[in-house]
Amino acid sequence: MKRCFAFVLLTFCMLILSACGKRVSYVEPSEKVLLDAKLFYRQSSLVVFGSCTAATVKKEITFYTIQISEVIAGEVDDSRTIQVTAKSLDVGSGYLLFLVSTDDSDNYKMLNDTALKIKTDSVLWDGTWLSLNTILNELYSFASTITIPGTTYFYTKLKDLTTASDAIFIGKVIESPAISKTKVKSQVDGAIVENTVDASVVRVVVYGSVKGDLKYGTTIRLVNYPSAVSSMIDAISLDAVSLNHSNVMPLSNDSTYMFFIQKTKDVKQDYYFPVNPVQGWISVARDFVTVARFNTPLYGYKTLPLLIRDVRSSLVLTK
Repeated sequence: MKRCFAFVLLTFCMLILSACGKRVSYVEPSEKVLLDAKLFYRQSSLVVFGSCTAATVKKEITFYTIQISEVIAGEVDDSRTIQVTAKSLDVGSGYLLFLVSTDDSDNYKMLNDTALKIKTDSVLWDGTWLSLNTILNELYSFASTITIPGTTYFYTKLKDLTTASDAIFIGKVIESPAISKTKVKSQVDGAIVENTVDASVVRVVVYGSVKGDLKYGTTIRLVNYPSAVSSMIDAISLDAVSLNHSNVMPLSNDSTYMFFIQKTKDVKQDYYFPVNPVQGWISVARDFVTVARFNTPLYGYKTLPLLIRDVRSSLVLTK
């Protein structure tokens, strides 16, 4: 009798464990779902995996506490805990969250109307359990694709060049990998276009800032893509500019330059870009600069102090 009872108990426990470990059946996401996932990604400021740990009502608005387990794109503080407003989340459940910042910098709101609940290797999308890995692979691929400027302008006046630059500084190249095929995306006529270009992600350490908030010792990632030289247009006339790869100054390891760069417009990435391949940097050796003749607003400068003085003067004039 005891053996019979023990067998029944063992069988019951095995059934319970089997039920707990059973995976949710799923189907592969359609092309539309994958496109929607990329659209949500584009419109989000933060994409994460997280568990809902609490719900608090303040002024008739429910705030859900999310403990983040993985950041797919964007930045969070070290606590990895955020507050999210949404239609409805279940405390204790995990979610794939596409979020946008609110006026309160500490809070986010969910971009899509329906919460994307996660169970094991599946995600509930529009009422259907779909393969989480397939959607994640699409998002990871899209997140690793560098967002580059859609239009590349060439500047003929110093004040236009300095105004267009988000940061101007003296810096040293500490790593300049060889140019290689790189996946990029850009906005063309309102649509995101994915492409492959010859580019290199260069690491530059900041020495002295002339414009912008980059501090001494900061290391940035600068995307060097010389191919953009062939599609530059004049910033004033909007006519095509006749320059080519031979007009682009290469970046060398352990060399110092004065950089004129722009910050990415994608809040989920931290890349910088030259204002264009020709005017993005000039060579610096001690107090002297080397400027190519086709770099119109800078050509003629020989010394760094004089150039810095005139750059600062141009910034004052544009305020």
